[in-house]
Order: sequence, then structure tokens, then C-alpha cells
Amino acid sequence: MRSRLIRLRKSIYRLEASDWVVARVALRALLAAYQGADRVFLRRASRPDYRSEKLISQDRKFMCVLVPKCGSRTLISGLRTAAAAEAFDLTVYERDIRRVPHVPSTYFTFAFVRDPWARCYSCYVQKIRQRTPIKAALHLNGRIGLHPDMSFSDFVHWLGSAHGSDGVADRHWMSQHRILRIHEGYRYDFIGRVESMESDLQTVASRLGFSASVFSHVLQATAPEEYLRHFTPELANLVGERYKEDVELFGYSAPNLAL
Repeated sequence: MRSRLIRLRKSIYRLEASDWVVARVALRALLAAYQGADRVFLRRASRPDYRSEKLISQDRKFMCVLVPKCGSRTLISGLRTAAAAEAFDLTVYERDIRRVPHVPSTYFTFAFVRDPWARCYSCYVQKIRQRTPIKAALHLNGRIGLHPDMSFSDFVHWLGSAHGSDGVADRHWMSQHRILRIHEGYRYDFIGRVESMESDLQTVASRLGFSASVFSHVLQATAPEEYLRHFTPELANLVGERYKEDVELFGYSAPNLAL
């Protein structure tokens, strides 16, 4: 049943891009079906969501673990382009890292992380302020206290509540170390940063044996002068506390609100 619901979710994505009237009607019906099935079977709002993409190649011997809101589209697009050009295998698993096939310790394992304050604001903009019916169905459905008209301040305070905690978090606002399961013994050969993504992608491409030019997808990152103006000292402190372990593990520091 769970695999069928995941396929249903993917079909919703395809319908969203269509301008056909019939597709719009079908989209509304599928969204209603998905929301109902989610509440009964998937119960996404009551459990942590670890199902970010993991990209594995046996030919090139690597695994890339994607953290949502950390350049995921850039990484997927680039690695798929490289696989097509260099003719190596690439398998994408959208599941918890504990449920992917065994990856030998000799594989080059890497991921990218992001400034928690920038990631938090980016999540709010994409999932709340710029929500679409499909985003509301997939990410807001059933979550107590989370609603599409909330302000950024409300969202930050909600993240600090039990309903916004990592114990029941959607992967887009879950702590990054939890997605990577660092505290459970998973080790990474390289963890790049969105803030230095261009140079860090050069490192990854060099290690994997292809040109970094494959990563041509434009990273949709919010400039500091944009997201910082939405923070007050209180909100910055709240985000720092909510993502304290990410801040410490990945070497980030509180933003300078004087910018």
C-alpha cells in the first residue's frame, strides 16, 4: 500500500505541470485522495520523514545523500548529466538511508549542508509563502498548528514546538544531521556547503572523475541580505536553538543582523 501511495504522489507532481482543464480536475481529485490516504496509511504528519534522495553508483563507487534545501536539484541534475555523458550507472533511492542497499566503506560518500538560518527561511518561502495546492497537500496536511497563511515569525515559533520538532518533522525542515544520521554512526568522506558550493562541487567532480561543468543547474539560494532582514534577534536565537546541533556539527555561527 505504501509503495502505491508513493506512486500516487509522483503522479500528482506530473499533473501539477499541466495546463489542461481535465488535468486540473484530476489533480484536485488526486490531492483529496492523497490527503485521505496520508491520514490513514502514510501518517506523514505523525512520524519523522527521512526519505530524501540517495544517489548511488556502483561503477563510480559513490553515494550522495541529499539534504533538502541544500542544493538537491543541482546535485541530482549534475550527477544525472554526468552519468549519461560518462555512461555509468546511477540509482536514486527516495527512502531512509537505513533502507538503501549496503554501500561498501570504500565508496566515496558525500553530502551538502547549509546555514540553518538560510535553510529555515528558504523552507518557509517555498513551502508556506509560495505554497501551491500540491505543496499544501504534501507538506502541510495534518500538521497541527502549521497553516498556509502563517508569518515567518509564526513558522519559527512553530518549529520550536512539539509539532515542529525533529520527532515528527518533514524532511524539508528536519535537522540536517538527522537526515544524514551522523549520530547513528554514518560517516561521510566529504560534506560540502551551499555557501561554497561552486568550489565544493569542483572537489566532488574531481574525486568522481568528471568535469564540474555538469553541475550547470542554477542554485536557487537566497542572498544573505534578503533572508537576514526577516530575522529579529529573537527569531535568530530561536532558530539557533532549534538547529543547535547542526550549528555546532557543521561549524556555523549566528547571523550578523547588522547586514
